Amino acid sequence: MDFFRFLMSDVLSEPAVLVGLIALIGLIAQKKPVTECIKGTVKTIMGFVILGAGAGLVVSSLGDFANIFQHAFGIQGVVPNNEAIVSVAQKSFGKEMAMIMFFAMVINIMIARFTPWKFIFLTGHHTLFMSMMVAVILATAGMTGITLIAVGSLVVGVAMVFFPAIAHPYMKKVTGLMTLPSATSQHYLMYWPVSSAASLVIKSTRLKT
Repeated sequence: MDFFRFLMSDVLSEPAVLVGLIALIGLIAQKKPVTECIKGTVKTIMGFVILGAGAGLVVSSLGDFANIFQHAFGIQGVVPNNEAIVSVAQKSFGKEMAMIMFFAMVINIMIARFTPWKFIFLTGHHTLFMSMMVAVILATAGMTGITLIAVGSLVVGVAMVFFPAIAHPYMKKVTGLMTLPSATSQHYLMYWPVSSAASLVIKSTRLKT
């Protein structure tokens, strides 16, 4: 019982360890050699730790500049950088983010397996960004624990299929390929309205001519 409590409270409560376990499960599922499984897991954990340490360095180094700008111009500065913001937020929501990220990947795979939408979201760092964003939003809305993780996983998992699905018809027209995806969710949000508007303009032009 003490070991189980230690495992849940001191080991699995660490976001870096959770992300490392997710990487380990993926490597085992790919039937990678033991050495690659160990190497990949350690690299993932170390990378997550370094990300957090780097965020602290960025925030502390910009603190003096923020004070100067606030005093001189009366404005409050921010750091418009995904990596820095996510790294700062992981101190409070790291565990939730890691769980949402893992279960969202599972939901993404299940949707691709059992529905006509055969899209797998492979941009890992954007999955991490979305998971953290959703975790913070849901926590701000008052959700906690299993409810937050379940709802967050569903939202991110569906988004991982939805964004590629709305952009895919236009990517197919441009590239002529069925298998070439776009890169990030931001691209999907831009491509869809722009492509839709372009289609209307083209149709209007053809009618006039």
